[in-house]
Amino acid sequence: MIEVEAKVVISEEEKREIVEKLRSLCPPEKVYESYEEDLFFNSIYDPSIGVDKTLKLRKSNDEVKLVFKCKERGENFKESLEIEVRVKSEDAGNLLRLLNMLGFRGGLTVKKRRLSFIFDGYTVNLDDVEGLGSFLEVEVLA
Repeated sequence: MIEVEAKVVISEEEKREIVEKLRSLCPPEKVYESYEEDLFFNSIYDPSIGVDKTLKLRKSNDEVKLVFKCKERGENFKESLEIEVRVKSEDAGNLLRLLNMLGFRGGLTVKKRRLSFIFDGYTVNLDDVEGLGSFLEVEVLA
C-alpha cells in the first residue's frame, strides 16, 4: 500500500481549534484515541534504514505491529510504500530477538498520544509527542 502524508508542527491553541472543527465534521464512531510507543531500528547491513527507509515496532493500546516504510519526498508531502505486520503481544520479545540476530538494532523510542479522525478516505491525526510537541498529520492510503 502507498501512504501519502503531510505533517506539520502546531501550537496548543491551533490544536484546540482543529479538534473542535474536526469533532463537528466527523461522526464520533470515527474518532479514536491511542497511546503509541515506536521503537525505531537501524541496520548494520543497510545504511538507508533510518534515512530513506524506516523499520519500527509500534505498540499501540493492545496491538503490536512491525512497520516498514520506504519514503519518497514530494515538495509539500511525503509518499511512502508501507507494509505493516501485526504481531501477537506475547511474541514481541521473540520478534525483537530475531531482528537483533538479523542485524537490526533498536535505537530511538518515540512516545505519543494520538487523536485520529477518519472520514472521506482521509485520516487526520493530532499527535502529542513526548519531548517534541504537537503535530497535525493528514494521510491517505492508495
